Amino acid sequence: MKPKANRPREVKRQSSKSRSFWAGQIDLESLAIEQSVIPVKEFEQLLTDFLDPDESVETFNETVRD
Repeated sequence: MKPKANRPREVKRQSSKSRSFWAGQIDLESLAIEQSVIPVKEFEQLLTDFLDPDESVETFNETVRD
């Protein structure tokens, strides 16, 4: 059986619980200001060296999992 192409979307109906969740949302710019986010000007700012050169990847993975 093929799904109907013009089927009404059930997403349009929101419960009062979901409406109340979205009611308190703020725009991204306000959220960034609230969280003191600064813009990244160069990709290199995102790079970091967090692995110990003497530590293997397997040891690192075990540490993260614990």
